[in-house]
Amino acid sequence: MTNFSTSTPASRRQALRIAGIGAAAGLLAACGTKDESKAGISGKTPNTTLVPPTVPVPSASEADLDNELTNLRTATSLELVAAATYTSYGPKLTDPERVAAAARFAEDHTALAEEFSGAIDNEQDRITEPNAWVQENLIDPVASLITNDGAISNLFSEIESMLTATYVAYTPESTTGEWRGRFATIAAASARRSALLGNSGNGAPPALALYTNTDQVSNLARLPLVDPNAEASAEGEEQAED
Repeated sequence: MTNFSTSTPASRRQALRIAGIGAAAGLLAACGTKDESKAGISGKTPNTTLVPPTVPVPSASEADLDNELTNLRTATSLELVAAATYTSYGPKLTDPERVAAAARFAEDHTALAEEFSGAIDNEQDRITEPNAWVQENLIDPVASLITNDGAISNLFSEIESMLTATYVAYTPESTTGEWRGRFATIAAASARRSALLGNSGNGAPPALALYTNTDQVSNLARLPLVDPNAEASAEGEEQAED
């Protein structure tokens, strides 16, 4: 059993040392000013009631808001063209599980189109039709090649990859934290679908940690409220008349 008596030489030395430390501490306390410092703190106790500084959130500029409106309009049209593609080619699949998955993904994209459209305040500014540029330049040209389950799955995967890259680009351009988070979440879902459907429907997990931006939709597919090409054409006609 351990003996805690102070009668041993070592214990006496410890007691003397502790007593000496205590005496020195008392002497220092007597020489110093009276304060209410807590143990382990030198000097007066710091004031912990200070309010930490806040970083002001910059207001969105008119250009930022216009760009966000364009992104929401474009995203609506992209979701509609994705839903239309699943609806058109999904029933042509021979695998019942893939047919069911395509129908479910079509519903998901339809719901997202409604969400993007609903975020646009002015009803007249909303988009109700699939993206014509994507349909005419990316889907229709390969229609004759989409003849089997593998080709259909690869088409779906490419559409989802386009959505992913586009929404990754839209994330930092959003003017609110809510929409930055929402675009990031939707992009992640599209990335999972792209990986699931890739490699002819056998799955193609991404090889890079960061999603490549090469699949981002062309600027020609963007839908600003005022078409800059139409403006340029109108200006050209006015100059010709002059």
